[in-house]
Amino acid sequence: RLEVALDITKKEYLSQSAQERLSFAEKILGYLKVLSECPDYEKAVNKVLSSVGDFYQADRAYLFEHSREHPGHWNNTFEWCAVNVQPQKDNLQNVPPQVVNRWMEIFDREQSIIILNIAPLREQSPDEWRVLNQQGIQRVIVVPLRENGKTIGFIGVDNPRYCIQDDVQVRTLASFLLARIRQDRNEHRYQALLQQSREELLSILHVGFWTLRFPKDGSSGQMLCDRTMYQLMGLSESTDPVDCYQICYSGIRADMVEAVRQAFGKMLATDQAVQVIFPWNHPKKGEVEMRLTGILSEETPEYTQYKGYCREHDDSFLRA
Repeated sequence: RLEVALDITKKEYLSQSAQERLSFAEKILGYLKVLSECPDYEKAVNKVLSSVGDFYQADRAYLFEHSREHPGHWNNTFEWCAVNVQPQKDNLQNVPPQVVNRWMEIFDREQSIIILNIAPLREQSPDEWRVLNQQGIQRVIVVPLRENGKTIGFIGVDNPRYCIQDDVQVRTLASFLLARIRQDRNEHRYQALLQQSREELLSILHVGFWTLRFPKDGSSGQMLCDRTMYQLMGLSESTDPVDCYQICYSGIRADMVEAVRQAFGKMLATDQAVQVIFPWNHPKKGEVEMRLTGILSEETPEYTQYKGYCREHDDSFLRA
């Protein structure tokens, strides 16, 4: 029976063990806890930068804020560095506006910056290329801190080696950090930060969590989703797990089915998190691009189980 074959409850699905295996949700809750509870602002910021730097396996993670002495200029106010990485904070004070003009234009469109290779910038944006090249940066993810339609700061990670095209962790940190800045400015706890539930936060970020179980007797796979994942797929939360899996699988564009299969094969073979982007036929919106990240969570004689998260892949970031 299905209820026997699929012994996965929503309580299990949202358990701490699942969060730890994926690392993603655990990090989000960690940012929330540190920024809402740590009374020392500087200590809190340093802790979360360390956490996000570790997640991306980056060389540096940092915060830039407006220079009070030189309007239009930027100061690197906080910095975390990996072992054996040279700090750059002292060299990045009063950064002139022409260095980050392109970034500011992108931030004004509420977009993030993901640079996978700085080489094209040498001609396109020489001031930007020079500053990045001097620091030995080849890849970078940067997201803005936006308040009242203005960029008041930005957070970045240099040379990420993990999830190099995924800005969700930095976006999440930016959202929480902005709340903490407001809290300190107003000298009171930002209660909404403590009160928002995990599901509400992930819904705002359009990140849905899923569990896939494949029985080894040849019967159909089953898919259990959280609320946001159902919303991303345009499905009712009452959708049967077998139907949910079949809808998800059948929606993958035919020429990408093999790539998705290979991604799950890599999860099984390496026991590492794997990411794949593929076109998917949404029942209401037509073809959309989905970004799926998952990991093998359990292997038994009866079934193979994966857990992961998914978000709609849109133009909310820029590659250069």
